[in-house]
Amino acid sequence: MSKEEFVISESSGNVFEDLGLANSDCLLKKADLAAALLQELKSRRLNQTQAAELLETTQPKMSLLYNARLRSITYDLLFRWLERVGKEVSFSIHDSESTLYSRGYG
Repeated sequence: MSKEEFVISESSGNVFEDLGLANSDCLLKKADLAAALLQELKSRRLNQTQAAELLETTQPKMSLLYNARLRSITYDLLFRWLERVGKEVSFSIHDSESTLYSRGYG
């Protein structure tokens, strides 16, 4: 049996960046939105079918969300679902010194 060496690196705080994925900042933001929604659905103890009914979508779409398969779930959809569970989504666009745009949803 051969010995394998592992290199342990400190995380950047963004797992997608650590994995070298393109658009890592966007992927992290999308994951954060999905995590907030899932936390709310789980706090209500909703299964996928119940969550789908509440969010006016399908159980297969909820399966994607519950299993963190977010590729086909858009930001717009996450915003609408979060609004339906009573969560407000806000964001801001800014340069290094000032806020250019700020908006809340929900």
